[in-house]
Amino acid sequence: MTTPMWDLHFSEGAWEPTNVIPADSSTVDTDLDKAGWERFWVIGGQENGALHIVTWRRDSPDGPGRQYLLQVWDVNTGSEFVQVDGLPGLMELLAKWAPIVQAASVAGAIAEGLNGALDRYGFFEQIGARLAWGADTNRDAMEREASEERDRRAEWKRQQAAERPAAT
Repeated sequence: MTTPMWDLHFSEGAWEPTNVIPADSSTVDTDLDKAGWERFWVIGGQENGALHIVTWRRDSPDGPGRQYLLQVWDVNTGSEFVQVDGLPGLMELLAKWAPIVQAASVAGAIAEGLNGALDRYGFFEQIGARLAWGADTNRDAMEREASEERDRRAEWKRQQAAERPAAT
């Protein structure tokens, strides 16, 4: 029985099916490490679940130069791996995928702005405050307020810890 190949390798102008990691892998990160891959770049807003691109690199096992992997992620799922030889190949792939990630990031920001919830230090709130009060003036005040809020929370936690009965 042949193992299905889901990933793609772009080399010398042609796409070839390949498997970057074993088909039965349950620990992708470990298998990538074992194969010599290291995290390279992450492009896009992964902290809020937006579409983003993850890349890896390694020295080519077939000779001089490097190989690169690219995978596109949303909040739950990653695409198949795309492998290319050399940095120019990676840059070509990024030039094709980056506009999609950018569009998803902009759409996510718009959706965040339209959801009706206010976040004191959110993206749109920061822009609005800077438009209303000026970039320099309001930034210092916002940073000071954020620092004071952190201090208040830390003090509250200290008080809560002090009020707890001691363990016997």
